[in-house]
Amino acid sequence: MSLTSHLANSSSPVREFFARRLPNTPAAPFLILPADPPSPSDQSESRFTTHQIWRPGDIQVFPDAPDGFPWGGVGTAFDYRVRFFYSVTPVDELVAALGALRIGDRSSRAGPVAFGELREEIEPLIRSQSDLWAKRPQAEERRLNQLCYVLALYEQCFRTLASPDWPLLRLGPKASLAEVAKLAEPRIVDDLVALSELYRQSPEPVLRGSPAILNPTFAASAALGGADADLILGRTLLDLKTTKKARPDRPTLWQLAGYALSDFDDRYSIDSVGFYYARFGKTITWSLGEFLTQLAGQAVDLSELRKSFKRVLGPSITNR
Repeated sequence: MSLTSHLANSSSPVREFFARRLPNTPAAPFLILPADPPSPSDQSESRFTTHQIWRPGDIQVFPDAPDGFPWGGVGTAFDYRVRFFYSVTPVDELVAALGALRIGDRSSRAGPVAFGELREEIEPLIRSQSDLWAKRPQAEERRLNQLCYVLALYEQCFRTLASPDWPLLRLGPKASLAEVAKLAEPRIVDDLVALSELYRQSPEPVLRGSPAILNPTFAASAALGGADADLILGRTLLDLKTTKKARPDRPTLWQLAGYALSDFDDRYSIDSVGFYYARFGKTITWSLGEFLTQLAGQAVDLSELRKSFKRVLGPSITNR
């Protein structure tokens, strides 16, 4: 079961752990935390009073025709486009490739025709300029975002039980890339191009952090259905959000905390966490200590909290 599934399941011991240990997940916009978390000797409630409300400003990117807009698919496609600002990952190493394997031609054990054609096109397209952050010609940028949406469609086939009613599956494994790419309607590509340009132009220094670790997995990932985060930039764990509101809710706050706690062996030395709200072009980050202190309502020991989470996941983890 995935981390998100655990958090949505009221009977899951993982959800119970978060509800018990990190219960403070406000429905209102998440607040900026005190610069210094309280010491263990100072547990007064006033020390947890935040100083100001984070205001992300007006939304900058929104589709012209939002009715029936594939918000989830666009979110995944944007994740892929952001990845290609940092690295040219071989297509066969992407989660989308696992989805393509699931819906390939089983009689010949061949992958979908369109995915093979995408493999041949996208890597040279990304490598067409040496500086991955440089502004691309308009037609090239639109094509890259269109292909990122195709990757998102294939990833959906891995993340979710595929339905024969999905347009991608109705086209069948022998459909060409030209046919599949038509599923990325102009309004979808327009939206992705605008989101990508806002990210590329962002002055937020955290987005240029190095090294960039893309879709990192953690010591607990196998026990959590292969849980992978979006990005670690430098030592900041960052979750990309294409939501219409720049307002982290309980599931997203717990999910971000869950990724950080899943790094049992401190492989990534994460010292801060945050969200990038793509439609606002704004990032909010906290030190990991501040973040967990706010959620817990008291000072926390990161090592102890990770050990407790590890025990919740069971013997397959605790014996390692």
